Amino acid sequence: MSCNNRCDIRLEDPNSGDLFAVCFVYPGQRENAVESLLDLSRYFGLKIEDGTRKQVFIGLGFTERNEAFDFNVVLSDHEKYVKRESEKEDVCRG
Repeated sequence: MSCNNRCDIRLEDPNSGDLFAVCFVYPGQRENAVESLLDLSRYFGLKIEDGTRKQVFIGLGFTERNEAFDFNVVLSDHEKYVKRESEKEDVCRG
């Protein structure tokens, strides 16, 4: 989910839709929030914070490589969008 310049990875119960956890990906800090696991292209580590500076890492795995690829593409596309918007604002100010 895109929230202005931040990307939120929401983990929800597939049956009830209840929110389990959110991984906040701030601009330019993707590597701090989402980590690709070495030698496992379908698995990622997500950093989850509770708002009081406590954090935990949760593993996220995809059954299909295509799903993992799409996940990476969405994160990259969001980073590109944020960069373009930032550049637009700089041009408008300058």
